Amino acid sequence: FNPLGMDLTTIKILCIWPAILFLGIWLVNLDLDKMNFETVRLTADILTERQERIISNLDSLMSERKLYENNQLRISDLAKQLGVTQHKLRETINRDIGYKNFSTYLNARRVQAVKKVLSDPKMRDVSILTIALNTGFNSLTTFCPSSYKMRQI
Repeated sequence: FNPLGMDLTTIKILCIWPAILFLGIWLVNLDLDKMNFETVRLTADILTERQERIISNLDSLMSERKLYENNQLRISDLAKQLGVTQHKLRETINRDIGYKNFSTYLNARRVQAVKKVLSDPKMRDVSILTIALNTGFNSLTTFCPSSYKMRQI
């Protein structure tokens, strides 16, 4: 029974085109800036207990013992203190914490320390060079680019 005298293909096309047209209009009017995209980690990227422990121990060493103040600190020394390989520590800093490399991580900790010292009213008379040297920078030459980069992040 076909009261309009159309074949089945024509009827299918007439039914599908309004849906395609509606979808096209919806996509054109979609404002991606207003949508809230949450970052979803893949199962493989979920931190293991060991990775969380390494991050926690690293944070403790940096916060409590202020290892970043040692301007001769090498990743091999830090890995040894954490009881992990250099490769594992690099992987943790790069992938799990999100820094480009060990130097960037170390300088970020140093810049945080400089900010803390500069916010202390008692330290107003101390020169920036002294503060930079006390927090592990070798000179103002290394401090200035690091602090600028940290402001950009």
